Amino acid sequence: MIYRLAIPVLITIFFSAHQISLGQNLEGHWTFDSDFTDSTSNGRDGSGASGASVGSNITNAAGEFQVGSGALTLDGSDEHVGITGYKGVTGTASRTISAWIKADAPNDDQAIVSWGDNVNSNKWTIRIQDGNGPVDGALRLEVNGGFNVGTTDLDDGNWHHVAVTFSDDGTPNVQDTLLYVDGVLEAVSTSQSHPINTPNSAHVRAGQH
Repeated sequence: MIYRLAIPVLITIFFSAHQISLGQNLEGHWTFDSDFTDSTSNGRDGSGASGASVGSNITNAAGEFQVGSGALTLDGSDEHVGITGYKGVTGTASRTISAWIKADAPNDDQAIVSWGDNVNSNKWTIRIQDGNGPVDGALRLEVNGGFNVGTTDLDDGNWHHVAVTFSDDGTPNVQDTLLYVDGVLEAVSTSQSHPINTPNSAHVRAGQH
């Protein structure tokens, strides 16, 4: 998988790419043009693990749109970026995460970003749906015990902008999340209700559960 990541936040964590307003609620912003640094003043720089690489050696089709000059390239196995010391947006706080991704590995469980613990209600993972749902390749948000899955197959080898937003209404649930692909709100193909309560534990990881 190839992608670009950034993180703004309302208390909201918003992984996005280049063309955003770096306002006061921005938690972090990683362009991956040439390194793993955070473009905000928060200093939440990442580090590549197991061979994760950034740079401009990306092959795009003629006329294909790409934001920025570089990208993060991952093998879909163990390569990832760790944002050590940053635990993401926690508890039941509202958040937004976005990223530019380019995926071309059908039926492969491809993580985009994750933090928290892999226990009941404590995980916050955005990934591409694999073979355990009605739409392989769809955008998926899961919290261990519950999930929300979109309908667009992203495993087509093209660049897509994906986003997940969550606003705490007092009864935080994974079914309250909204999924967007290329700026369009996704219809939900399948979901399972479960509360959200992300702990201040594991650091943020790009490309790994």
